[in-house]
Amino acid sequence: MAALAYHETVLPLGWQNIRGQKGHVTGAFQQALLVRLQRYLRAYRHVVVLDDAEYCNEPVITCVRQQQWDFVRWTGLTRSTRSGSGAAPA
Repeated sequence: MAALAYHETVLPLGWQNIRGQKGHVTGAFQQALLVRLQRYLRAYRHVVVLDDAEYCNEPVITCVRQQQWDFVRWTGLTRSTRSGSGAAPA
């Protein structure tokens, strides 16, 4: 699922159900979801993708950078911020 954080709520933007056991899906699957949503996010000047351990993979990070979006990687109690260009924001 991909969602929009708006004020104090989260609004789902897109999701896809898959059959099988619970657990991680492939980076290509996650990337395809972001690509589908990209056309709806085009009009926004600043998109920040908040990802957890599920989204910390090369296909997703490459997709985010190609769209020139920023991302925040959230894994447990640590957080690292990266801009779409690959450089840490000022």
